[in-house]
Amino acid sequence: MMAGLPEAQLYFNLAFFVVLVSLLVQGASLTTAARLAKVELPQKPLPISRSGVEIYPSSEWEVFVYRLSESKWCIGEPLKRLSMPDGTRIAAVFRGDTLLHPSGSTKLEAGDILCVLGQERSLEALSTLFSQAPETKDVPRFFGDFFIETDVKLTDLAPIYGLSLDNLTDDMTVADLVVSQLGVNPVLGDQFQWQSLHWVVAGLYEGKVTNVGIRLPTENAL
Repeated sequence: MMAGLPEAQLYFNLAFFVVLVSLLVQGASLTTAARLAKVELPQKPLPISRSGVEIYPSSEWEVFVYRLSESKWCIGEPLKRLSMPDGTRIAAVFRGDTLLHPSGSTKLEAGDILCVLGQERSLEALSTLFSQAPETKDVPRFFGDFFIETDVKLTDLAPIYGLSLDNLTDDMTVADLVVSQLGVNPVLGDQFQWQSLHWVVAGLYEGKVTNVGIRLPTENAL
């Protein structure tokens, strides 16, 4: 279209420069904008170490080690408040050089080291569980109050969370529900409201949702 215009190359270069600067500015400001809007995901820690548990040749079990910093939401919380992902278990808690013998009432402190037995598919959900607390006070835990795996059937959750199912949802798993609400390519932190509960994608493995957080209704919403 500009082939017949004088200095067409100059106009092209100018337009290209404007588009490039626009993309750079938008990309550089995206993180700041998300923080100001309070829609950024809490920072997720990785385990400080992980090692395989060779209980049999094809074992997929590992021990993930987490050190809790002061910024973690679970500091000061009793162990029973940790909604551990299915298939995981806290194997040991160290405080300094001391191996604790914890109970459900044991309160976590900054600097505590947790050794968690689990599998790689639970790593995302574990990192979410031990994430930094979000800034908003209305949602003490961004990803929810409870974590469940997506192969659980809705019929198993119905009596626990008061879900009303019909012919379409009777045979659905949580994974099916996520697809019906968010499509086939959700990302970490995607969320939707269904039957008075808030559902949040809390774990992904190889592009598939493995864990979902369920946030219960607040008192104001009841």
